[in-house]
Amino acid sequence: MVISNCVINLSVDKPAVFAETFRVLRPGGRFGVSDVVADDALTPDERARRGDYVGCIVGALSFTEYREGLEAAGFADVEITPTHPVADGMHSAIVRVVEPSGAAEPGVSAASTGTCCGVAACCTPDERAADPSTTVAEAKAASGCGCQD
Repeated sequence: MVISNCVINLSVDKPAVFAETFRVLRPGGRFGVSDVVADDALTPDERARRGDYVGCIVGALSFTEYREGLEAAGFADVEITPTHPVADGMHSAIVRVVEPSGAAEPGVSAASTGTCCGVAACCTPDERAADPSTTVAEAKAASGCGCQD
């Protein structure tokens, strides 16, 4: 898993950031980002002016640019969820993606298996692995996840 907190908007080469992140993730690895994202309707000049206000020194990507940049790097299942406005037309957002070569089977979800990660070895309610011979840490590492809501 790679986690980024409000730094991609500071990068001058965002495609390189996405490509390198994709390169270092294991198959099925996850990339979680908190960043500033701009409405698609804002012009580059409008984004730059608002970016000065919210600290996006190099510039925030639009929702579409963020999605397309991650997909161009090879990521799948791109989710961009705005959390709150930080300026007119600009939002703090949570971005989640998966390196697809190890993505979960279609139709298998955490909800369908009763676990946070979609595998029985991870995050049972009392923090015990489903297999008593496996520690919780081993189960989480093997499943490629940590506890999630």
